[in-house]
Amino acid sequence: MPTIQTQLVPFEKARRVRVEPTTAIGGNIVATNVQEALQDLDGAIQTGKGQLTIITAAGTVTVSATQPGVAIDKTVGAATTVQLPPAASRNGLPVIVKDMKGDANTNTITVLPDAGDALGIDGNANDVIAINKASRTYRPITGGWLRT
Repeated sequence: MPTIQTQLVPFEKARRVRVEPTTAIGGNIVATNVQEALQDLDGAIQTGKGQLTIITAAGTVTVSATQPGVAIDKTVGAATTVQLPPAASRNGLPVIVKDMKGDANTNTITVLPDAGDALGIDGNANDVIAINKASRTYRPITGGWLRT
């Protein structure tokens, strides 16, 4: 979260407020004045929210660095593999994977971390969703993902 520091005396105006650059919140906030920093922060927040991409076609699903997540609703019953992006590319933003069709008990959803994420998902090589209508949130950490 951006740090806002002030060195105001009681009668000074807020024009002297300084914002320290940060990359800790979903984007690189590099502005050094309050208005620009707030605009950068809002842009980072807007990028991190949004609708899940509904997947209806067969095959492996690859989540991009900017997608909030995917809802699996394939027109055919088949197991699905979801490939997560590198955890470092997410800037702290989670990925949601949802069984929208409701057949994960029969047609499992296997979630794979990026090959460069040595810690995997909670220390495992993958995570399997096998409960109908379940959803999981994957939070990036340095070198991997945590399942929450």
